[in-house]
Amino acid sequence: MELFQDIPALLLQTIDLPGDDVILSLYTRDLGRISVFASKLQRSKKRLREIDFFRVLSVNLSKRGSSYVLKDVKTLRCFSVFSSDLELMEKGFNWIDIIRRVPEESADISLFDNIIGSFIAVDARSVEVIELFLRFKIFQSPNTVPRFDQIKETVYFCPQNFQFSVSSFPGAYLLKNNERQFFEFLRRYEIRDVIDSLDRLPRTSCKRLMEVVEAMERWH
Repeated sequence: MELFQDIPALLLQTIDLPGDDVILSLYTRDLGRISVFASKLQRSKKRLREIDFFRVLSVNLSKRGSSYVLKDVKTLRCFSVFSSDLELMEKGFNWIDIIRRVPEESADISLFDNIIGSFIAVDARSVEVIELFLRFKIFQSPNTVPRFDQIKETVYFCPQNFQFSVSSFPGAYLLKNNERQFFEFLRRYEIRDVIDSLDRLPRTSCKRLMEVVEAMERWH
């Protein structure tokens, strides 16, 4: 039996089982996305107080074979902005659904830190940029994303085969030069860099660039 102590985690989903048992879907810093069996959780007021969405949890786990079991849990940090703004709360649950697409037991410490940083930094002013960053990074984690500085001008980009061209071709999206630079910025940098550069980023392009990210998600 393996033991894992003080593993940072986000709650993604709960599934109630007979007998007050619960399956927790967690995205963890060290183990990736995992399912955890929580025995008699519904009877444990102490553990129930700690387990909730929009907070960083610290979990102690045991593992026998391929199954994880919850031993203890505590809250490290709450993201209170989501409970005070209904629109942000809806966005936050959308983000949780997207994080659930991360492959199981595929640990990526950089991605975990960027996700936590996004939940910490988000507000009504920054939400579109941070959502674009988050979607891009979640896609980038298991995929090899091309460099967007291969052609340093306005380009056409195909999300299916990652081809670039200065001329239009079927299935390609037009990326203006500042939009192409925005994608390259997202590819290279971390959430702290996004927050530091927020006023200089082309935020009016976020909706159009999200369409490109969604197309990459569909194809890959």
